[in-house]
Amino acid sequence: MARLFAYGTLMCPEIMQKVAGMTLEGIPGLVKNHICLSVRGEAYPGMVKGQGGVVQGLLYTFSSCLWPVFDAFEGEDYVRKPVTVWLQGGKRELVHAYLFRPACRRLLTRTPWDFGTFLKDHKQSFIVDYLAAEKRPAVFSPGEKLQ
Repeated sequence: MARLFAYGTLMCPEIMQKVAGMTLEGIPGLVKNHICLSVRGEAYPGMVKGQGGVVQGLLYTFSSCLWPVFDAFEGEDYVRKPVTVWLQGGKRELVHAYLFRPACRRLLTRTPWDFGTFLKDHKQSFIVDYLAAEKRPAVFSPGEKLQ
C-alpha cells in the first residue's frame, strides 16, 4: 500500500474522488519545517521547505497503482518526495508528498494558501478547469480495474 500526504486541493473529498476514481478516506496530519504557499495566478498551492513552518493536511492510503494518476494530476512543477507526517498522539510516519520543485519556486507567492478560501471561492472553477474529463490525462483505460 502507498501513503500520500495531501495538503492542497486533494484534501477536498470531491476532488480526491474525481482524481483517484474512488473514495479515499484521509486522516489528519501535519508536516513540520515546510510551508504551503499560493501559486501565482492559480487556485492551488505548493509546499516547500520552510524552517519552523507547519503544513496541515490529510494522509491517504491507497494501492500503489494509483501513483501514475497522482503524478499526472500534480504535473511537472511538483516532485514526489518522502516527508515525515505527524499524526495524533505524536505518532510519526514516513510517507510521500508532492513538493514544489525548487526550479519552479519563483511561481510561488509569499501568501500562505488557505483551504477554506479555496473551498469557498475556487473549488467549483477548479473542478471545471482542471478536472474536466477531456483535460484529465488518460492513465487508465475506461473500465480498467485498479488493484
